[in-house]
Amino acid sequence: MEKITIKNFGPIEEAEIEIRKVLVLIGEQASGKSTIAKLIYFFKTIGDEFYHNFKWDIDFDITKIDEMLQSSIGGYFIRLFNSLAVEISDLSVEMTYATGLQIRIRRPSLGNFGIQVAVSTLAYYEAISDLLPLFNDVKSLNNQLINESTQNIRDTIRGTISEIRTEIRKKLISFFGGSFDSRLFVPAAREEAIDKSTGLGNAILEYPNPSSLPYHFESSDEILLSIYKKIIDFEVRSLQRVQQIEMLPLHFKTTNSGSDSDLLYQEFLDRYSKILKGNLIADRYGLNISLEKNGKMIKMPDASSGQKSTSPIILDLAYSLASQEKVFRVIEEPESHLFPTAQKQLIELLVFLANAQPESQVIITTHSPYVLTSVNNMLMAYHAALKSPENEAEVSEIYPQNFRIHPDDFSAYSLGNTAFEPADDEEQEDFCVSIFDRRIGLIDQNYLDTVSEILAYEFQFLMQRYSNPKVSHDA
Repeated sequence: MEKITIKNFGPIEEAEIEIRKVLVLIGEQASGKSTIAKLIYFFKTIGDEFYHNFKWDIDFDITKIDEMLQSSIGGYFIRLFNSLAVEISDLSVEMTYATGLQIRIRRPSLGNFGIQVAVSTLAYYEAISDLLPLFNDVKSLNNQLINESTQNIRDTIRGTISEIRTEIRKKLISFFGGSFDSRLFVPAAREEAIDKSTGLGNAILEYPNPSSLPYHFESSDEILLSIYKKIIDFEVRSLQRVQQIEMLPLHFKTTNSGSDSDLLYQEFLDRYSKILKGNLIADRYGLNISLEKNGKMIKMPDASSGQKSTSPIILDLAYSLASQEKVFRVIEEPESHLFPTAQKQLIELLVFLANAQPESQVIITTHSPYVLTSVNNMLMAYHAALKSPENEAEVSEIYPQNFRIHPDDFSAYSLGNTAFEPADDEEQEDFCVSIFDRRIGLIDQNYLDTVSEILAYEFQFLMQRYSNPKVSHDA
């Protein structure tokens, strides 16, 4: 089981979080949801970061590789978290991976101008020992390449080096973050970047090396570039207009049998079109939406806030399903600018993405009780369908199997908890609280929509005052 433990980092006082196939973080603004999501993403991309910063021209041994790894982790952490990493004393963040590997990052005091990185467990040193021969093979082949003058032999050596380095990268990524084909962080601040979409299409086509586009989050623009890059790589090399969704029937027919493929495709298409009120069309100039109501084509900068905010998520989701990718996704505030029914439909699609491949993971940060209730319904659908074959048939009409959540695949946490003052005889809840009751496999009812309960209580009080006004009897 993967787990992250955080102490005194940004707004987070103390938190311990299990990371399962679907993880939901709910809380007020500035409660630390984004910080936790970014920390998890950071730990999941360490393998890629280490690979891209690796020095291939040194004499390799376990000690040097360990030093390079720790230096790479520390530099990556400071670059991503900037002031949080250098201005906070006594911070501690520890990640435990599914492989058993543990990485701990500490900054014990302000007098310490750097951070301390500790990588532990026998599994880590066994993994390095396993990679060491491959590292040395690359160095040996590089030396051969320097001394070789025959072109066809040089080409063969380069090809062998490329194959070995690809194997090293896969092993590193798998060990540090799972066997994902792609990792992506989609920030809450995505609408502004979408407004620039007209220029992004050409920017990607002219990018000198599309495969080296940013894989980590430096800005909202880079997130959008990463997503748009997928369209370009996938089908727009000939600069033809494409509609990503058209590739989805192929995915459903190759991963599902018989009529189930058509049913699943229709379930996806139904939610997709209802969320966007139309269909996404991509060309070299950017994204457009063909409106379902009248067929008019709307350029993305002119689309609604909800369409702008949701399009990157839908587009990435469609591509990932069509290409059958094993994905790691962090989605901040998917509900942004969406009506409650559209929030429900989008969350169902994100769960569908998580279920599409056994190794995939989706992390969601949210403010919305509708998101929480939607997830709870998908958990309940799993339980209800197990009761009888007749139940399975009826539940499938609302929640097909791919749209349900297995309780073992789910975790959820409430952060902050400062909005609700405890009663006089109660203690203030911890900063980070698990809100998933693993005994019954559902979210704790007390957390589903506390705000509505407060509003209802206040309304009831106001109605009483309206119906039975207090009147002063003073003369």
